[in-house]
Amino acid sequence: MKARGLNEQTLRRVSKSAFGALLHHKQVLSIALVALGVVYAVKMTIHAIGTAMAGVRGAIPKHGIKQVDRFMSNDKLKPVDLRRGLVRLVVGDRKKIEVSMDWTDFDKDDQTTLVISLVLKHGRAIPLIWLNERKSSLKDKRSMHERTAAWELRQALPDDVRVLLLADRGFGDTKFFDHLSDIPGFDFIIRFKKCYLITASEYVGKAQDAVFNNGRIRILKNALLTGEKRGPYIVVLYKANKMKDSWCLATNLDTSDGSVIDDN
Repeated sequence: MKARGLNEQTLRRVSKSAFGALLHHKQVLSIALVALGVVYAVKMTIHAIGTAMAGVRGAIPKHGIKQVDRFMSNDKLKPVDLRRGLVRLVVGDRKKIEVSMDWTDFDKDDQTTLVISLVLKHGRAIPLIWLNERKSSLKDKRSMHERTAAWELRQALPDDVRVLLLADRGFGDTKFFDHLSDIPGFDFIIRFKKCYLITASEYVGKAQDAVFNNGRIRILKNALLTGEKRGPYIVVLYKANKMKDSWCLATNLDTSDGSVIDDN
């Protein structure tokens, strides 16, 4: 950990960069110290985090535990505000970003996490926005959480940053497409199920029946999906010879010159 720079000085510097303009300097310091405890703790409890933080700093354990407890009960520190600072720190001066959206289960319990992550050319994607929910209470609320997360990302970013959101078939809902189209500066490429009905000037029928069998990409412009009135969208259909299943993608990108689809 020391070799990677995960020490108190580094965490203070990162905390100041992310939250210095949003929070009081004492709150910024508190975040850095609690993060230090999280890095060195063996489990995520208030006692373990406080003890670890105190141990690294050479302090008395009860003082570290008390500080973590006060941090956790401070209702002035709102997760939405903290994520806004993190988003701006991670995105930096980029004017165009690509992000992925996905639901992730980390363990065999009742918890699931919706994550929007910054896609990088090298290394792992970096989480920007995340929401933790109980799977048992997710019924009929999943789409609401997805819309909320997308809008939260927009609010956390500067107005001149354009976002391209990438997602798999679990997000292939026309109402979600419409919601993303209504968010300023948002574009999307989202996979949808091959059983969806496509209505376009040059084709009407199921997506799976419109896929070329020779590996060529088929682009249907001004297409409506599942009979919905909203849209229209660009539909991209593709299946290579060795692919198990076809790719059916919907996007609101401008594909007039064909270059956008080729690049993505």
